[in-house]
Amino acid sequence: MLLFGMTMCVLSVHAQDAFKPTAIISSHDSLTVAEVIRDVLKHNDRIAAARYMQEASERKISVAGAWDDPMLMLGVVNLPTSFDFKMDPMTMKMIGLSQNIPYAGQKGLQSKAARAEADAAAADRHAVEVDMAKAARFAFADLYYRSKSMGDLASQHELLRDVVASAKAKLTTSQGNQEEFLAVAGRAQSSGADSLLSLEQVVSAVREQNALVRSSKAMWDALKERPARARALPNPMLSYRGMNRAGDGLPWGKEEKNFEIEQEFPWFGKRGLRGQVALREAEAQGYEYQTMVQDAVLMAKETYFELYSVQRSLAITRAQETLLRQVETIALTKYEVGEVTQQDVIKAQAEISMLGVQLNDLTQQEAALKATLNQLLNRPAQTPLGIAATAPPKDFTLTPEELAKLAQQNRPEVLQARVNIERGQAERNLMNKEFWPDYRLGLEYRSLRDMDDLVMVQVSIDLPLWRGKYKAGAREATKMVESAKLSLEAAERQTSADVQSAFFRLQSAQRTFDLYDKSIITQAEARFDASEAGYRTGRVGFLELLESERFLLDTRVAAAMAEGQLGMALARLERATGLDLMSGSPTNQRP
Repeated sequence: MLLFGMTMCVLSVHAQDAFKPTAIISSHDSLTVAEVIRDVLKHNDRIAAARYMQEASERKISVAGAWDDPMLMLGVVNLPTSFDFKMDPMTMKMIGLSQNIPYAGQKGLQSKAARAEADAAAADRHAVEVDMAKAARFAFADLYYRSKSMGDLASQHELLRDVVASAKAKLTTSQGNQEEFLAVAGRAQSSGADSLLSLEQVVSAVREQNALVRSSKAMWDALKERPARARALPNPMLSYRGMNRAGDGLPWGKEEKNFEIEQEFPWFGKRGLRGQVALREAEAQGYEYQTMVQDAVLMAKETYFELYSVQRSLAITRAQETLLRQVETIALTKYEVGEVTQQDVIKAQAEISMLGVQLNDLTQQEAALKATLNQLLNRPAQTPLGIAATAPPKDFTLTPEELAKLAQQNRPEVLQARVNIERGQAERNLMNKEFWPDYRLGLEYRSLRDMDDLVMVQVSIDLPLWRGKYKAGAREATKMVESAKLSLEAAERQTSADVQSAFFRLQSAQRTFDLYDKSIITQAEARFDASEAGYRTGRVGFLELLESERFLLDTRVAAAMAEGQLGMALARLERATGLDLMSGSPTNQRP
């Protein structure tokens, strides 16, 4: 009881605040998992967006089955080059109406394809509902058990206060000794020649060489070419017709030669809107590219800091092996003079062998992490890498509120969702323009053998009579805008949650590292020095010396791992905010 009480005394000095509960769900809370799932299915933004996508897909069915608009044609035929309408009796003014009738079954197949797309959208919506319900169930269970654990910890904390008070009183009355206090305190807190490789080098190489990043960049570059195509006029059509009398043979055109050119013109404003839609699609792909870059950089930084901690652990373990060989030498010297038995020497040698096993495990981890990093850098797995030399930053001053505000301005998923709204609005405006007809202008020159040359002018106008498909297209575009707005809302909420979670994980990692760096390692070193001095004078047994050595090694390795976890937590916070917090600059600009 004395040792346990002294342990808790040290814990109370350095981690007292960590045991304070912040919120506990009371036993009379009436919230049930069924209510949570029902509210999620009713109000979740991702589900609502999937529902609107399904409705938009269903609107396409009637559009796919509708006929093309008929065409009204106005023209002048056989007009002499003098433009005298009364000169030639063959001069005619024409009005025509034509309808393109698809081959039997073609529109039915297109309707079936649209129906299949609508069914796929319904299946996607159901999958989202299942995923969200599962996530809600897991979150509810996690909240329940965490709340219950916090209640148990609060009760345990009150008990530990009494134990710590007893230990302090005992230590004050000299009923314990300082060496014993250091040993138990350290044990309690523990439960809780290559080239240099910098983090900047890794991040720069990932941005330039990662295969997925380069693929996304190529896709973005491709989409940036679409606005020019979307704004351009269709190609004009130039045609030639030659007419002969039957039996005249080649060449064609002995009796009559016709040269015709025709240009189609979309209704005013359509080309500009098509260009806006294509431009927003390219911008959305630009943010998709930035998302890919940030994902690749996150994986690279996590791998880098894990490699950093493993390589530091290797160095610590090798140094500890040297220290343990010194212990072996002390035991061998004491054995030679008859102060200890041979068992102390054998124990020291066995401990050195165990360190060899740990070194082998760490070496394998280092090789695996280097292979992963090389894969992210688009290099062969065996490519040599140096020693990770960049330590994670230790000072961080931004608050969660400041980070959340910055994230809404910089996270690519949020920016992409906003661009998708703009794209949907342009698409909706374009669909409203589809109610207005496109038109064609044509000019024909006719050369006759026995008559004066003639000119024919033709104006053709699409008749948007089948307005049902345009109404369906407008409704589809409206649903797409609503879906995009809900996707933005979901992205903003997800961003806030990710920032909050990543920030508190960073705080926890920082506290853990500080605890090791500022207190536990110092206690472990003091414990080992006291044990070594006691063993030399015969006041401490060899097992206690070995235990203090093991604890020193474990503490130093744990501190190295905690430092790596700190860097990984900061990398996750960077990904949540869209900011490069290690250099203090944003990573996104509007494409």
